[in-house]
Amino acid sequence: MDTLLVIQTVHTVITAWNFFSLLYIIYAHARSINGFLLRLCYLSILVEAAAIIPFGFTCPLRLIVDHYYSPRHNDILAPVAYVKWIMPAGIVLFFTGQTIRLYKRMRFKASAGKEAGNNG
Repeated sequence: MDTLLVIQTVHTVITAWNFFSLLYIIYAHARSINGFLLRLCYLSILVEAAAIIPFGFTCPLRLIVDHYYSPRHNDILAPVAYVKWIMPAGIVLFFTGQTIRLYKRMRFKASAGKEAGNNG
C-alpha cells in the first residue's frame, strides 16, 4: 500500500475524530452532560494540541508529507480548499464550547444566588 495514502487516511480519521470531539464538547456543555465521553474528547484535543504546538501549529503528518513527498501533496483526504479551514474552524469550535461552558457556570451561579437571597 502507498505510504502517502496511509498518512492521508490516518490524518483524515484523526481530523474527523477531533471535529466530532469539538462538536460533542459544544453539545455536552449546552445540555449539561458530564461523563466519560466528554473527558475523552477533551483528552483527544489535549493530545492534538500537544502534537501541533511544538511545530508552530503544524501537524507532524503535514511535515512528514512535505519532507518525503512535496508541499504540493495533500496530507489529508479532503479538497485543498477545505484543508486550509480545518485549523481555524477547530479553534472557533473549541472556543465556542468553552464560551458555552462558562455561560452555563455563570448562569448556574446567578440562579443559585437568587435562590439563596429568596430563602433569607
